[in-house]
Amino acid sequence: MLELKVRGIAGQVVNAVHQAGFKKPVIYASFLYDELPQVQEADPDADRMALFDRLPNPSVARATRYAASCVGLRHDRAARHLIESFHRSDLRMFVYTANRLVDIERALSLGVDGII
Repeated sequence: MLELKVRGIAGQVVNAVHQAGFKKPVIYASFLYDELPQVQEADPDADRMALFDRLPNPSVARATRYAASCVGLRHDRAARHLIESFHRSDLRMFVYTANRLVDIERALSLGVDGII
């Protein structure tokens, strides 16, 4: 996973990853949602993760609006109904900054697709 933290660099980052010959799947993640469509433009097959501290309403619509293929949410804000909502819309759900075993176990029990 690569987190885009600077506006306007998404295309350059995707090109750099391609030029480096990186073979494994890469998820381009950002709190800067306008960067995600730029990733899609540079590589239509790339996974794009909208990162949220708190989820907006409606959260699924917001994630799809920015061309996200998956969503990242703080581990302590994840709930089964949220995960199921994203899954129904074919969006994978990740949680981030789960460092303690108890947090990881809780995230797994909720059905997340990945832990950062």
